[in-house]
Amino acid sequence: MSTIKYYKNRIVTKYASVMTEYFDAMNQSDIIKGLANPSNSLYIGMNVIHRVFEYVLIKMNNVDNAYFFSQKSI
Repeated sequence: MSTIKYYKNRIVTKYASVMTEYFDAMNQSDIIKGLANPSNSLYIGMNVIHRVFEYVLIKMNNVDNAYFFSQKSI
């Protein structure tokens, strides 16, 4: 496997992992369960995680840092 392909695969894996953690956290949240229409809040949270992951990945060029700071944004 080439280095570029490995790096891309690692980015996708870490991104999917942080999104899964986000949805698990939202599934367990009593606040989200109490909302009549939680889709707006879920969308905003997904957007924040995406932007943090993208920004850190571009600025630091490090997948592990992007994953770490995305977890903190949850």
